[in-house]
Amino acid sequence: MPDEPIKPFEPEKSATPPEKSVADQLNEEFAQEAEKLAKPKGEDAHIRIEFNSPFG
Repeated sequence: MPDEPIKPFEPEKSATPPEKSVADQLNEEFAQEAEKLAKPKGEDAHIRIEFNSPFG
């Protein structure tokens, strides 16, 4: 065995961290789909969709 001390396991860190979390990406995709499907009839007809993500 080598004489080097045992290092604790450290997960590899990617050089470029993801810009958005998976939850953020899914929320954006859902919002885009909702906008395509939502066709308001009249000025006061609008749809508001909000997400409370469990991922932060």
